[in-house]
Amino acid sequence: MSGDERNWRPTLSPGVLEQRARMLRLAREFFAARSILEIDTPILTNCGVSDPHIASLTTSLATRSDRPYFLHTSPEYAMKRL
Repeated sequence: MSGDERNWRPTLSPGVLEQRARMLRLAREFFAARSILEIDTPILTNCGVSDPHIASLTTSLATRSDRPYFLHTSPEYAMKRL
């Protein structure tokens, strides 16, 4: 067994994971107390980005048609639509 095969376990300790979860909870509570809505933007889009200097990565969905979907490079467009 190589070194890479033995090192599959996460490198973060449970204490660090708990601290990260606490910080996320506190941030969410801060914004919720101010009536700021948390939203999720889509991961996949119907078309690639228009910037010629950014490569659009494509994927397909097994449950959908054979048409390609694109991994978004930034949540900017979805945020502007809101």
